[in-house]
Amino acid sequence: MIAAAIAGRYRHPLGFGLTAVTVWAITALLMTGPYAEDPVVTAASLDLTLFVPFLYWLLVVRRAGAPWITVVPVFVLSVAAAPLVLPQGAEGALPVVRWIAAPAELLLLGLVARALVRARRQLHA
Repeated sequence: MIAAAIAGRYRHPLGFGLTAVTVWAITALLMTGPYAEDPVVTAASLDLTLFVPFLYWLLVVRRAGAPWITVVPVFVLSVAAAPLVLPQGAEGALPVVRWIAAPAELLLLGLVARALVRARRQLHA
Protein backbone atom coordinates (compact mmCIF):
# COMPACT_ATOMS: atom_id res chain seq x y z
CA MET A 1 0.00 0.00 0.00
CA ILE A 2 2.76 2.45 0.93
CA ALA A 3 4.79 1.32 -2.08
CA ALA A 4 1.84 1.92 -4.40
CA ALA A 5 1.27 5.39 -2.96
CA ILE A 6 4.92 6.28 -3.34
CA ALA A 7 5.11 4.81 -6.85
CA GLY A 8 2.07 6.77 -7.94
CA ARG A 9 3.23 10.06 -6.50
CA TYR A 10 7.00 10.08 -6.99
CA ARG A 11 9.06 9.52 -10.11
CA HIS A 12 12.12 7.59 -8.97
CA PRO A 13 11.07 4.60 -6.84
CA LEU A 14 11.78 2.21 -9.71
CA GLY A 15 15.33 3.54 -9.96
CA PHE A 16 15.76 3.05 -6.23
CA GLY A 17 14.30 -0.44 -6.39
CA LEU A 18 16.63 -1.53 -9.17
CA THR A 19 19.65 -0.04 -7.42
CA ALA A 20 18.74 -1.63 -4.08
CA VAL A 21 18.21 -5.04 -5.70
CA THR A 22 21.60 -4.70 -7.39
CA VAL A 23 23.32 -3.92 -4.07
CA TRP A 24 21.59 -6.87 -2.39
CA ALA A 25 22.43 -9.24 -5.27
CA ILE A 26 26.10 -8.29 -5.35
CA THR A 27 26.33 -8.65 -1.58
CA ALA A 28 24.62 -12.06 -1.68
CA LEU A 29 27.10 -13.25 -4.32
CA LEU A 30 30.06 -12.01 -2.29
CA MET A 31 28.81 -13.67 0.88
CA THR A 32 28.59 -17.10 -0.74
CA GLY A 33 32.14 -17.09 -2.09
CA PRO A 34 35.61 -17.01 -0.60
CA TYR A 35 35.16 -13.31 0.19
CA ALA A 36 33.00 -14.02 3.24
CA GLU A 37 35.75 -12.92 5.61
CA ASP A 38 35.30 -10.66 8.60
CA PRO A 39 36.23 -7.26 7.04
CA VAL A 40 34.11 -8.01 3.99
CA VAL A 41 31.18 -9.10 6.16
CA THR A 42 31.42 -5.84 8.10
CA ALA A 43 31.48 -3.84 4.88
CA ALA A 44 28.57 -5.85 3.46
CA SER A 45 26.48 -5.40 6.60
CA LEU A 46 27.06 -1.64 6.44
CA ASP A 47 26.19 -1.59 2.72
CA LEU A 48 22.91 -3.39 3.34
CA THR A 49 21.86 -1.41 6.38
CA LEU A 50 23.16 2.09 5.67
CA PHE A 51 23.89 2.38 1.95
CA VAL A 52 20.49 1.08 0.78
CA PRO A 53 18.56 3.63 2.92
CA PHE A 54 20.97 6.32 1.72
CA LEU A 55 20.17 5.37 -1.89
CA TYR A 56 16.47 5.56 -1.06
CA TRP A 57 16.96 9.04 0.39
CA LEU A 58 19.02 10.12 -2.61
CA LEU A 59 16.75 8.72 -5.33
CA VAL A 60 13.26 8.88 -3.82
CA VAL A 61 13.24 11.46 -1.03
CA ARG A 62 15.64 14.06 -2.37
CA ARG A 63 14.88 13.75 -6.09
CA ALA A 64 11.24 12.80 -6.10
CA GLY A 65 10.06 14.65 -3.01
CA ALA A 66 8.88 11.76 -0.86
CA PRO A 67 8.55 12.54 2.86
CA TRP A 68 11.85 12.10 4.72
CA ILE A 69 10.24 9.82 7.29
CA THR A 70 9.81 7.13 4.61
CA VAL A 71 13.54 6.42 4.99
CA VAL A 72 12.90 4.88 8.43
CA PRO A 73 10.93 1.83 7.18
CA VAL A 74 13.57 1.24 4.49
CA PHE A 75 16.27 1.30 7.18
CA VAL A 76 14.34 -1.00 9.53
CA LEU A 77 13.61 -3.49 6.72
CA SER A 78 17.26 -3.43 5.66
CA VAL A 79 18.39 -4.22 9.21
CA ALA A 80 15.81 -7.01 9.50
CA ALA A 81 16.71 -8.58 6.14
CA ALA A 82 20.52 -8.29 6.32
CA PRO A 83 21.00 -11.53 8.32
CA LEU A 84 19.30 -13.42 5.48
CA VAL A 85 22.17 -12.50 3.13
CA LEU A 86 25.14 -12.57 5.50
CA PRO A 87 26.82 -15.89 6.38
CA GLN A 88 25.65 -17.79 9.47
CA GLY A 89 27.41 -16.58 12.59
CA ALA A 90 29.02 -13.61 10.84
CA GLU A 91 27.08 -10.47 11.56
CA GLY A 92 29.76 -7.84 10.96
CA ALA A 93 28.44 -4.47 12.11
CA LEU A 94 24.82 -5.62 12.59
CA PRO A 95 24.90 -5.63 16.41
CA VAL A 96 25.91 -1.96 16.40
CA VAL A 97 23.41 -1.04 13.68
CA ARG A 98 20.60 -2.75 15.60
CA TRP A 99 21.13 -0.22 18.39
CA ILE A 100 20.27 2.47 15.85
CA ALA A 101 17.33 0.52 14.46
CA ALA A 102 15.51 0.24 17.79
CA PRO A 103 15.10 4.02 18.28
CA ALA A 104 14.23 4.36 14.59
CA GLU A 105 11.41 1.84 15.02
CA LEU A 106 10.16 3.70 18.09
CA LEU A 107 10.24 6.97 16.15
CA LEU A 108 8.25 5.40 13.33
CA LEU A 109 5.68 3.92 15.72
CA GLY A 110 5.34 7.28 17.47
CA LEU A 111 4.77 9.09 14.18
CA VAL A 112 2.20 6.52 13.08
CA ALA A 113 0.40 6.83 16.42
CA ARG A 114 0.42 10.63 16.13
CA ALA A 115 -1.01 10.43 12.61
CA LEU A 116 -3.75 8.06 13.79
CA VAL A 117 -4.68 10.38 16.67
CA ARG A 118 -4.85 13.36 14.30
CA ALA A 119 -6.98 11.42 11.83
CA ARG A 120 -9.34 10.34 14.59
CA ARG A 121 -9.69 13.93 15.82
CA GLN A 122 -10.49 15.12 12.31
CA LEU A 123 -13.16 12.46 11.93
CA HIS A 124 -14.82 13.48 15.19
CA ALA A 125 -14.53 17.23 14.58
